[in-house]
Amino acid sequence: MAINIKVYKNDNLDEFTREFGSETNLETGSINALTGALAASLFQRCAALAAETDRKAYMVKNAEILRSYFIHMVDDDIKARAGYNKELKSGNQERLDASMHPAVTINEEVISTCYQMLQLGLELKTMIPEEDQHYLKEMAELAYGAIKSSITWIVNLTSKSMDETYRFVVKRENELTLSDINSVYEQY
Repeated sequence: MAINIKVYKNDNLDEFTREFGSETNLETGSINALTGALAASLFQRCAALAAETDRKAYMVKNAEILRSYFIHMVDDDIKARAGYNKELKSGNQERLDASMHPAVTINEEVISTCYQMLQLGLELKTMIPEEDQHYLKEMAELAYGAIKSSITWIVNLTSKSMDETYRFVVKRENELTLSDINSVYEQY
């Protein structure tokens, strides 16, 4: 029996958003990854507008890497949650708890990658003309939205764990992470 796995990165936006709005395999991590890709596209535009310096080529190259990595994460979210979704149907709370960590990995990666993009954007900010600064601010808004949405999803999912310590640690780690991110975000 062959396993058929739909690859969402090949969908057009109409198909993707329609499927996300219905009950499919797509979950918040996929939409957060798409939001990160949109932010990376704005980052890419800013890199293209940057003044010619020895760092411009580096910024242009990394902008494309970020954009394509986020697109890759759209489908990886489905794979990361496969075990959790399976255990959700089984009703076994211990196995469900064990499957939570892999289930949140793409949202954690969205947070980490958006944070790196925000940090890199501060350098890019010094390289683009004043009249184009709004693109960088718009990138920061999208990246920050993907981060906050990812944190909300992670904290919500893990709040269902039987392990009180795990619930507390995940919530606290995400509060600290957001505090660090806020210090960078506020510079935009």
